[in-house]
This record gives sequence, structure tokens and C-alpha cells, in this order.
Amino acid sequence: MKKILLALLSLAIAAMVFSACGGDGDGGNKHCNPTGQDIGTCTNIVACCEGTNQSNMQCWYESGTRKWDCDGSNCQAAAQRMAADCAGT
Repeated sequence: MKKILLALLSLAIAAMVFSACGGDGDGGNKHCNPTGQDIGTCTNIVACCEGTNQSNMQCWYESGTRKWDCDGSNCQAAAQRMAADCAGT
């Protein structure tokens, strides 16, 4: 049951990164938005992206000094790693 909940949570968090990315040609500025989620030992989680469009977008999650890199703007695997790390699984 715990793995199912972590999987659902990671999918929900992965979806949140797209609001942080925007992809509207912002000149490469870094944009971070709070996810509104605390997971286990991770609090104040933010979804961040930097880049000028989807082809050069790099996104990641941060919580304190911890960081989980996405594959460009595809953050499903990063969200799963983050959920597992923060939950201590």
C-alpha cells in the first residue's frame, strides 16, 4: 500500500513541475514554484526549471540542500526518486 501511495504522490508532483517550467520563452531565467507538498523528511519542496523553451528546458526539485534532477522537463523519474528518498524507502 505504501508503494502505491508513493507512486500516486510522485505522479502528482511530476505534474506540478510543468507549472514551474512554463516554457514561454522567459530568456533562460530560473523559475521555482512551491509544490505545496511535504513528504516525510522533505519540507518546502519546490519545482524549478531553467531554459528558454521545451527543447533546452532543465527542471529539478529542491528541498533544503537536496536536489533531484529531471530529464529535461520530464520529471516522472525524479519525482519517484524524491518521494522514495524523502519517505525513507
